[in-house]
Amino acid sequence: MDRIRRSHNEVTGESSNSAIGDFVGNLIWKQNMPAKVKHFLWKACKNILLTKTNLARRKIPVELTCDFREWLVDISKLGGTDNMVQVVMVMWMMWNNRNWLLHEGKRMEPQQLIERANTLLQDFIKIQGEGRTVGVKISARWRPPTTGTYKVNVDGARFDDKKSVGLGVVVRDFEGQLIAAASKRMDGLFPPAQVEAVAMCFAMDFVRDQSLRSVIMEGDNLEVVRGINSYGMDLSPVGLIIEDIQCKAKTLFESVVFSHVGRIGNTVAHGLAHFAKEIDDLYIWMEEVPTCVRDHFLTDLSYIFYQ
Repeated sequence: MDRIRRSHNEVTGESSNSAIGDFVGNLIWKQNMPAKVKHFLWKACKNILLTKTNLARRKIPVELTCDFREWLVDISKLGGTDNMVQVVMVMWMMWNNRNWLLHEGKRMEPQQLIERANTLLQDFIKIQGEGRTVGVKISARWRPPTTGTYKVNVDGARFDDKKSVGLGVVVRDFEGQLIAAASKRMDGLFPPAQVEAVAMCFAMDFVRDQSLRSVIMEGDNLEVVRGINSYGMDLSPVGLIIEDIQCKAKTLFESVVFSHVGRIGNTVAHGLAHFAKEIDDLYIWMEEVPTCVRDHFLTDLSYIFYQ
């Protein structure tokens, strides 16, 4: 039986392939790069990305000409693991760029793609090198919700020169993917806390229209978030808006949590609120990242790697 097994391996090359697979697996998991990129690379080596291989498995005629694992080994031997990591980061951005082009009809220019890949890698290495401070910095960043829950980030902005305010809302799922976003301009000037409360109220109506029942409403104005969670008596203009928010929370959702995040964790909503200065009324995006906040969105997405 052993002789038969050895003969079979010699004919099929399974023993050699297994050795290469083990080597590549160890090579991947030991590298200093974001976990999500490691998983992307691992999927590529296992041939389980949505590529020609998977089309062939579905009996769709395609020409299979790529042997990715041997190529990866050659890259690591010739250029070292540091160069290999840089190559993989660019590959990961290319894969995302391909998906944006396929699903949204938009893409990054090649130079922008390479610069973005290098920035994400350097940010990752820098944060890892900061040791104990990493937890504090990450907690200030945007964090995805748990599976089955959606996170709604909200912000408001004042435009004194136009005597109006801007409201920004972005809804994302547990993978950080954008579900919906909105930017709205309203006439009138209000105190900052009141603008934030109006933005939260608008966001709740917007989320209701998306038929989402389990949400985390997140803003960067601590006064408003504390007011919503306190259920105290407040007859001020802000207090009346907060009371309206509390009523909506009881009737519109099965589960709703109001949380505070620092400005650095609310940059997408912040950008959408300021974008409202350029519009007359309301802009809505469905499963499409607004160009005006794409860099902020990608930065938030990159920090999911560190969790």
